[in-house]
Amino acid sequence: GPGDLIIELCRRTREMHWVNADINPQVFAGFLQRAKEAGFEKRVSAMLADAHALPFHDAFADIIVSRGSFPFWKDKQKAFREIYRVLKPGGTAFVGRGFPENLPVEVARQIRDRQRQNEKQPPAYDVEETAADLKRVMRSLDIEEYRIRIPKPELHGDVNYGIWLEFRKPAARDRKPRELLEAPARESVGLDLSTTVVERSEIEKQGAQTVVDALGFIPGAWVESRGRKVKQFLSLRGQKYPYPEYAVDGALFREFHEVPYFLSTAAVERVEVMRSGGAMLAGNAGLVGLINVIPRVYQARETNVQVEAGSLGTANGRVFHGDRIGDFGYGLGVDLFRSDGPEGRHGEERQASYYAGLTWSRSESLSVTTHLFHIGGSRGLVQALPPAQRRLQTALEEFDPVQTSFGIVKALYRPNERTSTQLVLGYSDRHNTHVARTDTGTTATRDWDREFTANAIQSVALTDNNVLRVGLNFNHWVAPYGKRFYVGRPADLETWAFALTDEHRVGAFVFDTGLRYQRTYINEYGAFSIEENANPYRTVPAVVDEWEPPVLSASLGAAYYFSDNFSVHGNMVAGSLEPRRGNLTTDLQPPGKEGRIMADLGFRLSDHRLGTATFSTFFVTRDNGINLSGATRTVNGRLLELYENRDQDSKGVEVDLRSRRFANTLELFFNATALTARIERGNTMRPDGELPRGILGGGISAFRWDFDLNLFGKYVSSYESARFAEPPIPQPLGGFESVDLVLGRRLGPSRQTRIYAEVRNLADRAYLTVVGYPDYGRRLMIGVEHTF
Repeated sequence: GPGDLIIELCRRTREMHWVNADINPQVFAGFLQRAKEAGFEKRVSAMLADAHALPFHDAFADIIVSRGSFPFWKDKQKAFREIYRVLKPGGTAFVGRGFPENLPVEVARQIRDRQRQNEKQPPAYDVEETAADLKRVMRSLDIEEYRIRIPKPELHGDVNYGIWLEFRKPAARDRKPRELLEAPARESVGLDLSTTVVERSEIEKQGAQTVVDALGFIPGAWVESRGRKVKQFLSLRGQKYPYPEYAVDGALFREFHEVPYFLSTAAVERVEVMRSGGAMLAGNAGLVGLINVIPRVYQARETNVQVEAGSLGTANGRVFHGDRIGDFGYGLGVDLFRSDGPEGRHGEERQASYYAGLTWSRSESLSVTTHLFHIGGSRGLVQALPPAQRRLQTALEEFDPVQTSFGIVKALYRPNERTSTQLVLGYSDRHNTHVARTDTGTTATRDWDREFTANAIQSVALTDNNVLRVGLNFNHWVAPYGKRFYVGRPADLETWAFALTDEHRVGAFVFDTGLRYQRTYINEYGAFSIEENANPYRTVPAVVDEWEPPVLSASLGAAYYFSDNFSVHGNMVAGSLEPRRGNLTTDLQPPGKEGRIMADLGFRLSDHRLGTATFSTFFVTRDNGINLSGATRTVNGRLLELYENRDQDSKGVEVDLRSRRFANTLELFFNATALTARIERGNTMRPDGELPRGILGGGISAFRWDFDLNLFGKYVSSYESARFAEPPIPQPLGGFESVDLVLGRRLGPSRQTRIYAEVRNLADRAYLTVVGYPDYGRRLMIGVEHTF
């Protein structure tokens, strides 16, 4: 605001530089003039700022002070998360409203009397209710070091002196593993450098409509876009087959890959991406990464309306609303989307997404969160172009209807300071009907499946510097009519997993170990082919009532915090994988056991003047890797796909650079992944040409005079693939640069309205990531959104 408090703080400090961060720049001229008159012009500056998206880099400020503003914040949880992010380790924040305790009672009473006489709505609030609300926010953000001050000087009588919240961000050397009691599913500290969090502010800058859209610019992200039964596959560090797993608020779903490219970001608070494998408590401890989608939780009333329209007959409309009433918070929303797809190639889409969320925090020891989603509509499958297979060019295929419903219930119980229990339940039901029109007629097949998942984690602080966690995960997946390419081949799998992790802290050194045992019971499974055409395998007898061989893995992770600005992290996961019973090699012998090792090592360097730099290396080896050979043979009347054991490995480096906001105007980021992958052919390890060697991402965000400009770029090096090709010979792919532009302006006295334009593939490059499916080219969207 006008900065009188800052000038007083300058008087009480010797060398500290104070920044007046306010959403109204009109107050800055007067503030700077008063600071100059007081002799503090070299120790102050002013910066346009929204409390919900502070324009400062991580670990920027020693102290953050705010008096009288937090009642106006629309989302207190979001604002306090920003304050915590901007604080340096060891830094302290003071946020509150009202008078200091040493203000004479007579003066305080006179001020309150004048407010009642002169203001239409004088301050009226219950400090105890406000204290309870602030405690809820602190718990939701896992902030432990806080206290609430309610000044009550002697003889204050009925004069409301206000309320203050003081909280501290632990220094790196002071952090204790007890935070694992508030976040039981947190993975190894050794994986911190391989974990990327895409916050809501970043999603908004990109103009990302779906979850997959929001992940395109994280380090090592590689999105394959196609028009087939799964539209967009995201892989990390070139590791695919299988692709990364998806979880929603910790509920891990086995078959979720067709949902994220429909899931609206309007209902998403952030997306946590573990780019490395080895998740002991949340994932399946394989070679793939884990993507955890965190839905929004409203802490204050907010309503957002957004409409946009653009190329390819695309139109989108969103209405989302949320609030908090007492112990409960809720959110409701609807997102309507339509597109005609690329001209002359089918691909029409009509989708409606609905969201409802409810949170309950009755006490500090118990909180419950529920999220419900439903997606319904229809989707045409885009026809391919040469050199794709002829049938992919001519067939008219669609999913009509597309229906996906899923829900999550998450409960965290902390009966005391030493223990916590987290339980996450999830259910998903996907009822899609696939319709194909070809020269031979029209067919309609049910692509239905459902799954139930449960995850329980018990955390116990054995000492102040040692936390033991035990996790149990269960998933039951049923596809009664087959799934995707396996129509007519029912599947019913139950997967159990048990995990044990132990974290220790010795001064600035943190290390942890983990063990995981996983096993799947096959009630019925008949999906023997990973290729598009499963017709030759329809008569193969299904596997019924058998246990799969177990999957064992162990991890070791560590981090050392040399200072608040420099830390080193490392993690290693090793395990073994038995072949499924009944599998045979080309020699008609059971495949050998596969051994897996994955390692990550790197460091993070931060500077409050410049930003944060992360450098990491990774290595993956599959000794005797179990792979499909491409050959088949009939054995005892059963048509079998034959396997082979081949060694595989990959290694690479990642760089992630993120600047602070310079001059309240400019932010930059850049990331690069360089990858070398090899596979055994004959007795020689040869380069794997199906993976790109390099992936680059970067962006510039500029803010000035209520305008915002966001420019994002992506580069994926060349690679090749024969998948979908006719004849089936490798085709060149990748080797492209793509640039997106988002330009917006905020209007109105409170900047609640924003008009914007988005341009995708600015250079109009017709690049391919999959044979036969080029990018749609340059696309323009224009929209307006209003928040109130």
